[in-house]
Amino acid sequence: MKLSSYLRREHIVTGLSASTKSEAITQLVRTVYEREPSAAAGISADELIREVMLREEQQSTGLGDGLAFPHARIAGFQGFFMAVGVSREGVSFDSLDKKPAHIITMLISSNEKPYLILQAMGALAKFLNTAENRQRILDASPEEIWKMIDQTNIDITHKLQARDIMRPVLASVREGMTIHEAARIMHLNHLTTVPVVDENNNFKGFVCTDDIFRFGIPDFFSKLKTVSFIRHLDPFEKYFSSQDLVKVDEISHYGGVIDRDATLLEIVFQMAVKGYSKLFVLNNGKLEGIIDSYRLIDKVIFM
Repeated sequence: MKLSSYLRREHIVTGLSASTKSEAITQLVRTVYEREPSAAAGISADELIREVMLREEQQSTGLGDGLAFPHARIAGFQGFFMAVGVSREGVSFDSLDKKPAHIITMLISSNEKPYLILQAMGALAKFLNTAENRQRILDASPEEIWKMIDQTNIDITHKLQARDIMRPVLASVREGMTIHEAARIMHLNHLTTVPVVDENNNFKGFVCTDDIFRFGIPDFFSKLKTVSFIRHLDPFEKYFSSQDLVKVDEISHYGGVIDRDATLLEIVFQMAVKGYSKLFVLNNGKLEGIIDSYRLIDKVIFM
């Protein structure tokens, strides 16, 4: 179903007067209830505001780039709806980039349709991914905004896919880098695993902290039950003597890859059965995103 079919023109508010997330959420909810009282049969406006704010207290939905997606899944709620608020001045939303949100999309669904919010959010974020489209929204009327979204023909699929769940790649290392350069990138970005890519962002494998730790350990150690009787071996001696000579290609692995269109079942299978703690999402061989177990908890179970 098209994304625009979930958004009524009457639920688009330009010139949002709010300055805080609480005010923005309240204004959007009140607007929906005033213009379409049947939008949330059985759930009062106050209860809806409370549920959305509770979700905000758990984790801010300000994504950065001027975008925020306050939302809630509510037991007993009938259906699914979206409301869009546009603020030129911006609303403080505790966003990742610390900048105010200018386009605020509120999404409400029932517990019986747990994935609709994530799918709709992903579809709209795809449209708003460019600064040009975000500026067009800021300059448009409610009717024009709805037409823009409708003309994109963006579909909301019924099956949750990897592209709906993945997070952006925070950091990667290039083929040919030394293990010391890789370790530094991991240190600066607080990562235990980094993907290895070529100059065209084609995925070539990954390196994790265990690879670096194992680098100075002789292979036969894997057969030992204890090393308490060995006192003289410095496990990092080899690392420090070779850190600028050994390349990441020599210690990297290939695996844990999944296509951007992979289903939720395929993702869980790779993690729970195959044992990958991280999955690298590819689009025609190019690295597009990463999914880890926390991402599944955050985006699927507690969305």
